Amino acid sequence: MPTLRTTLSLCPQCALEVPGQVILKDNQAFLYRECPQHGASELLLSRQGPLYIDLDRFYFEILKGKSACGRITNYWVLIKNACQMNCSYCSVEMQDPFFEEMSLEEYRALLPTYKKAKHTLTGGEPTLHPNFFQFVEEAVRNRVTVQLATNGVLLADLDYCKRLQDAGIDEVRLSIDSFDCEQAARLGLDKFVEAKIAALHNLEDLNFPTSLSPTIFKGINEDQLVACCEYAKDKPFIRSLSVNGFAYVTTIKTLGPENIIMPDEMMDLLFERYCSGPREDLYTFQKALHALLHLVNIRLCMNVQIMLFVRRNGTLKSLTDYLAMDRMKKSLTRWERHARKSLLWKRLLFLRILLLSIRWKTFGLLPSLMKFFMVNLFGINVKKYPRMFLPVVMNTNCNVYNADKTLGMQCMSGNLFIQNGKMHHGFSTETLSNKEIQHAAERP
Repeated sequence: MPTLRTTLSLCPQCALEVPGQVILKDNQAFLYRECPQHGASELLLSRQGPLYIDLDRFYFEILKGKSACGRITNYWVLIKNACQMNCSYCSVEMQDPFFEEMSLEEYRALLPTYKKAKHTLTGGEPTLHPNFFQFVEEAVRNRVTVQLATNGVLLADLDYCKRLQDAGIDEVRLSIDSFDCEQAARLGLDKFVEAKIAALHNLEDLNFPTSLSPTIFKGINEDQLVACCEYAKDKPFIRSLSVNGFAYVTTIKTLGPENIIMPDEMMDLLFERYCSGPREDLYTFQKALHALLHLVNIRLCMNVQIMLFVRRNGTLKSLTDYLAMDRMKKSLTRWERHARKSLLWKRLLFLRILLLSIRWKTFGLLPSLMKFFMVNLFGINVKKYPRMFLPVVMNTNCNVYNADKTLGMQCMSGNLFIQNGKMHHGFSTETLSNKEIQHAAERP
């Protein structure tokens, strides 16, 4: 079992910090660790082992991803510690939330420090906060891009959707784990499917920029990843998909670690449906994306996988089908040899990569591609995304099973929450691990 990289991880049983290794076994990549009390355990990271290992090498050796992250582009502001859905698999555990309801005064106090990035108002269910619209008003007054992360229950009311739009919310991130009522029933969500679909109809009627946010469970609803893409392909009000792989925590009783799915596995599902080139093209695209963000001081976690689709005539095609991926791959190999040179030199060389990647059928996309890049450079705001594109962002939140401390240092988003009456700014990767350590300490 060749070891690519060493890190610090957690024992899935007791949350003890233990040495971890990213290994290659049977042409697949795994995270392996060994606890002195509970023995060895491993988690599948990718079925495309050699390709994944090469991406890991590029990320940590070429881009030197061992230091703290670059600038944070999105803060998750946890304003409400309750939710009317009370999902059994909720990663923030509404049955026993680790945070308290944030007051309007506390939010006002954090704005001067954290207003240069997007704020995702979340919880719990943020729309249940008695001062929710005052939060939005404060953010808008401070010229903060505002995303609402919601279960969509209240948005089934068209007038409520209009009120959200009038208040100045830039985008809605709506969680919907299945369009199938029988499948949703297995997750205990069947009574909410109708409300979520009604919310989507309202958002479409208002042309309200929306991101679909399904949680994917291995063995249960993998088909919903393609279902969401198919739903979005001819609906330009859907500006992106923010896909969450199931993040297991030990208090969950209805699901198990066998339902964990990592981003690379989710990308496999989309590759089979929407890509005409080899699987390696998607890895080449990931490497180019990481290099580009590195050059503008934005650190993207390696476990966040991104595909960019082109919407045309009611169909979806991967952007890689429009690019000269062979030339991009060769140019990236040359770029690696100059990774220690000055930032200006690396930027000039990367411009060469972009130029060499252009094909004749790429030219019609160039104005929209430039706009898409500029929108992300100055803060992620899907409201401004060109409607031609559908970005699909796949991520599995850090949990006791996939904990990788070296990767955790690269998180590009952070939580802002109240705990014990004090404001905390914790990187998203830390919160779940800390909660698991607490659970482990409480177990007999």
